[in-house]
Order: sequence, then C-alpha cells, then structure tokens
Amino acid sequence: MELEFDEDLQETNEQHAIHSRILEESCEIAEKLTALECKVMGIECYIKEMEGDVEVSRYTEEAQDIFNIHQEDTQTDLYSLLNRQLKIIG
Repeated sequence: MELEFDEDLQETNEQHAIHSRILEESCEIAEKLTALECKVMGIECYIKEMEGDVEVSRYTEEAQDIFNIHQEDTQTDLYSLLNRQLKIIG
C-alpha cells in the first residue's frame, strides 16, 4: 500500500493537524527568509499604520510578494518531504 499525503484532502483530525503544522512551519520559515531578503536587497519590509488607537505593522507590497513566494515554495518542499518519508515507511 502506497501512502501519500494530499494537502487538499483532510479527512481526519490527524490529517488536519499535519496540514496545520506544515502551514505554520512554512509561514515561520517564509517570515525569516523575507526579512533576510529585504535586508539584503535594501528594501523596506514593513509599513506601520494606525487602526484606531493601535499601530499596526504589515508587509510592504514588495515584501508580501517575497513572503508569498517563500511560503508557497517552503510548503511545497515540506509536503514533498512528508510524501517521500511516507513512501519509505509505506
């Protein structure tokens, strides 16, 4: 029996937990890579805005594009790694 994790199909709580963990890890890695890439490229990473009485920090448009690329690539890599490991143990 060949095991493979389908990121679009979450039938069990365990599959949901795996997907959540991969999403969380890929975002954390993408945040670090985005900050580093912005620093290396000399671009602004964050802009600050006021929302009511609260100052909110968010990515610039360019930094958001960088984050999106890194997050998607990292998520794909983590799913590939998981599926390679499942093939080994399956």
